[in-house]
Amino acid sequence: MSAPEPLKVDLTEAAREGIDLCKRGHWDEGLLCLNQALKADRQSLPGTAYSYLGYAMALRENKLWEGLNLAQLGVEVGYFDADNYYNLARIYLMRDNRRQAVLAVEEGLKVESEHRGLLQLQARLGKRSKPIFPFLSRDHVLNMLFGRIRHTVKSSREKAKTKTKKKAQPVKKKEVPNLFDL
Repeated sequence: MSAPEPLKVDLTEAAREGIDLCKRGHWDEGLLCLNQALKADRQSLPGTAYSYLGYAMALRENKLWEGLNLAQLGVEVGYFDADNYYNLARIYLMRDNRRQAVLAVEEGLKVESEHRGLLQLQARLGKRSKPIFPFLSRDHVLNMLFGRIRHTVKSSREKAKTKTKKKAQPVKKKEVPNLFDL
């Protein structure tokens, strides 16, 4: 009866090794380790293993749909780990789904507000302003129209501020001849 116990230790070790390899950027080797761990026992893998396996599949094998499903499973199983949301957001970006990527980043930052990868992704994605009319959807014509107007006004104000900053620089004094030296 003690035979299954070493298998679980090896499985956990293979999953850990795969995750570590992925974190260091060795995606191909990490993908192999995580695939072995997944084939051995799906039930006892941590959510982070699913998450990294999903991102590795999307990144290296271009299996975006399978990778997305695994990353979503990783978030469901390990909702307390911000890395899972990070990998999910990156897959959403690979699939050109910016809205879901933003939501994944926001959820991940609720779990760990100082997660470096999530903060970098958030900066890259930019932070959206609140809709002008919050009772209407973001896609509503009025929110889109007035949102563009607000963006234009903000941009023109920022340009005006930078111009005034340039004008406010100190002017060099002109050399005036000293009348007493003449």
